[in-house]
Formats: sequence, structure tokens, C-alpha cells
Amino acid sequence: MKYTDFIDKIKKLPQPKIYKNSTEVVRIRGVSLTLWDVILAAVISGLNILIVGERGEGKTQLAQELNNTCFGGKGTFIRAHPDLKTKDIYTALNLEKLSSAKGDTHQAIEVAKTVKNPLTILDEINRVPQITQNQALSILDGYISLPERNENIFFGVDGFHIGIATANLGRLYSGTFPFDPAYLDRSHLIINVDNFPPTTIDLIKIQQEDINPRVKSSDKEDHTQDIVEIWHNLKNMSLSLDGLIADLYLKKNLDYCVKSPTRRKTTVKDDIPNMCQGCSSEMEEGKLGDVCGYVIPTSTRSFKAYKALAFGLCAIADAKVGKSTFTFPGYEEILQAFRITAPYSGMLDPAWVRRDHHGNPYLAIDFLYRRIRSNIEERIDYIKKAFSDAFFGKLNSCLLYTSDAADELDGVDLGGGRII
Repeated sequence: MKYTDFIDKIKKLPQPKIYKNSTEVVRIRGVSLTLWDVILAAVISGLNILIVGERGEGKTQLAQELNNTCFGGKGTFIRAHPDLKTKDIYTALNLEKLSSAKGDTHQAIEVAKTVKNPLTILDEINRVPQITQNQALSILDGYISLPERNENIFFGVDGFHIGIATANLGRLYSGTFPFDPAYLDRSHLIINVDNFPPTTIDLIKIQQEDINPRVKSSDKEDHTQDIVEIWHNLKNMSLSLDGLIADLYLKKNLDYCVKSPTRRKTTVKDDIPNMCQGCSSEMEEGKLGDVCGYVIPTSTRSFKAYKALAFGLCAIADAKVGKSTFTFPGYEEILQAFRITAPYSGMLDPAWVRRDHHGNPYLAIDFLYRRIRSNIEERIDYIKKAFSDAFFGKLNSCLLYTSDAADELDGVDLGGGRII
């Protein structure tokens, strides 16, 4: 597909008809992207989304409007409660088969049509305990397990399925439970709407509408096939050298620990930040310094999500300005994707966030982002040369990132045993 045709498809994706919020969340290549733009970027990148915040700020409205305007209302809606049995939503009991004695209960279980839906909405997911949240893990992975039939049933349309969940955050909410870390890790984009409130003009428009505070239903438009086609085109794209360097920094460099016996934080993270007191790396130029002990490494799943979201953000930005030529995401686009996805990923020490950043993980990530960006920009020429030397000319600014190349990177010494 030509890039102009690709951009045209994205330009035809709808804007929200009821939800109003024009506040800038991120700026990509000079283009201002709103909350809807960022969520749409995650959708076309095939990423799971968790929308959190205080009550009454439009989280469910946002999820429902995305379902109606993009997927024709074909999403599976699940209202979370402590007795939730997610498997029951995707299976049905064939009573005729059971009553005719042609099969036992296991043989009478059939797959419901809901498995063909392109998305699943899990409303107020933290209203269920962690053990029940675990039932949703396979939903976020795109399948449901049927042990009665000894098989996994995969969701979606042509391989495409995403989960969109909402949750209330705050000290005042009773009946809510902590998030299981495994659930958070599968939520590729976690965004707190309270950090990006509607503008004054948005609020005026909202006030001029009817006074009904309930979730409203917008007209249904089905763009499923276009979204699936866009996703197929995006998912196999690879990074520029600059983008690859930034992505590897977030995976490898944030994992480096001079005091760890293995030189990796991953193997000693339960002892962080206690073991970081008096660490000599705090004074070394080009490292994270005094921030290092408050950051644990990103997961491999998040590492992939940064790349996927960066492509989605670039595509949405290009569509907004009608750009006709494709440019690989560089380190700035990767770092912007990191800024959006990392605040609630679990990689930050909560005590540090409370003490130094007013309890706001977005402020903490902004601080970390500036430190990382400075480190990369100071050493980018040296790093590129090291890559070039390591690959003996096999890597250039437009090289596609392959698993073979990744294996070779582990042998590159860029100082202190680190990628950067």
C-alpha cells in the first residue's frame, strides 16, 4: 500500500462525537495530539488500553464512544464485579445437545459469537480482586482457554483484538482492589485522564449540552476492516537506527546496575533502592546518577509497546497534517511513546514519586525522560559508530531491526558492559 493511501485511511477514522477534550497529550513531529489521538494511535497499533482516573471524568464514555464510532458497537462490554466469570461471556451451553443425551456437559459447551468481536471493554476492572483480574489476562492476550475442549479460542478479526479497560483511582474509592502486576504489564497504554483535563472551551461546550449525566451512546460507524488493514501495515515496520538505540536504552540501559552481581537490576530488584546507597555510578557522567535507584527496568512486553505506539503516533500525526512520505520513528518518537506509557507501568519507586514529584508519576517520568534524552543526545554519534563497527557495515540508518541483529548487539561493548 502506498503511504498516501495508508494516510488517507487513517484520516477517515472518526473523531469523537460526544466526548470532548482538546488538551494536548503529546507533540509528535511538531503535531499536537489529543487524548483521542493517542488512544486511536494505540488502537491502530493493536495495543491494550487501560483508562484510569477519578469518577465522572468520562472514562466509560470514552471507551463506549471508541466502540461505537470505530467498531460499529461490536465490542464485548463487561461490567466488572467480584463474581465475574469471564469465560461465561465467550461460551454458551447447547441445551438441545445436552438434553438429547448426545453429549455430556463438556461436549455441550460451544463458543459464542462474542469471540469474533474486535475488542473487549472491561469497565471498572479494579472492582474485582486480583485473583479474578487474572481471568482477564488471556482476554488481553487475545484468547480464551477452554479446558473442557482442550483448546484455546482466539479472538478478533483477522488476528486483531484489543482490550480496553477503565478503573477508578484514588483513596476515596471503596470496593476497589490493587492491580495485579501481570494485568498492568498487559495493559500496553495506561493513561490517567485526570492528568489531561478538558480545556475551558471544551467545558463550555459540555455545559451547553443536555444535563443528563449518564453515558451517552453515539451513532455507530464500523471502521473495523480499515483499522485491521492499518494494523497489518504497521505491525511489521521496523525502527530507524536512532529509534532502535532509544528502544534498546529503555530495555538494556535501565536494567544496568554496577552493584548487582549480574550487572542487572532485574536479578536484584527486590533490594532496590536499598542497595543503591553510596553507589559510585551516581557521580559518573552519562548515567542516570541519583535517579538510577528509583527506576527498575521495563519489561520486554513494554519494550515492544514503545515501538508499536511510536509508529501509531507517527501515523496519526502524519494523517493530521496530510504528510505523504514515510519517515521511520527516531529516538524522540520512541521517548515520547515512553513518556505516555511508562508512568503507571510499575517501573518507578512509589516513595520517590511521592517524595520528589508530588505523587504524580507523570512528573516523575518527565524528569526521567529529560535525563534519558540528554544521555542519548550526548553520546549518539559514539553509539552509532559502535553499532556500525559491531555490524561491519550491516547496519545503516534505514536497517530493519531483526532478531539476528539483536543477538549480535549483546556482544557490543559500549562502556561498562551497557548498550549505552
